[in-house]
Amino acid sequence: MRPSPLITDPKAGSYPGFSPYANRGCNPTRNLDPSGEEIVITHMSKTYKLWDNEGVLFTPGGDGVSDPVPEEVNRIITGIQDAYTYGSAEMVGNMINSDRTFTYQVGAADGGTFTVPDGKGGSISTIAQGGKLSRETVIAAVVHETMHHAQFLHDQGGRFVANEVEAYTFQYVVSCNMYNNEVFTGYPRTSTPDEFGNVQVNLGLDGYSFSKFIDGVNTFKNSGYNNSGKYDSYKSYFPLSWKPLLKLYNIKSR
Repeated sequence: MRPSPLITDPKAGSYPGFSPYANRGCNPTRNLDPSGEEIVITHMSKTYKLWDNEGVLFTPGGDGVSDPVPEEVNRIITGIQDAYTYGSAEMVGNMINSDRTFTYQVGAADGGTFTVPDGKGGSISTIAQGGKLSRETVIAAVVHETMHHAQFLHDQGGRFVANEVEAYTFQYVVSCNMYNNEVFTGYPRTSTPDEFGNVQVNLGLDGYSFSKFIDGVNTFKNSGYNNSGKYDSYKSYFPLSWKPLLKLYNIKSR
């Protein structure tokens, strides 16, 4: 909730048990909601929020939930927490502080995992989910799509190879920082199996030099995954406004 005592929370009507002037539900240590907005998770037509007096509390490094929620929602919350705790607290914090909404939507087990604009400056991620996917795979997908949400936050979202390489690199960083190795990578297939993964490792170790990033873009463009048709609609290079968020947020592996 908004910290100023002179401004009521814009969503005070959703929290009848709290004063409209209350700061984060009178528990500012646990509850992270500095703007009154939220990141939203949808599951079977039910909405969960990163701070909601009905269900979800986003507590970096904590258990993430106050009441029982479906396992699919738990996995998404865990993925967002991991992006925050092991990747970039500032990046996820800026999403939460933004006046835009970033929605994580549970999709079919055999469906795609992708992010699209919501028409209001935010974006909607569909996370492929279900019994066929492991916990690590779902968390990796959420981490990956979180970077895409951040790209929309900075007005450079869209289908660009640079955006995709950056999201895969962020996925690698979080995994590396969590486990000090590549537990969940999910790199796209390449003509040389480890080629793209090696680019991610090099990027993570050298602080994301632009030349290494160009290597990643070129490797991705020429990969078997790209040639399969999945990324045919992606623009092959950088829009003029594109800036690497990995550098902006100082995101790097250990």
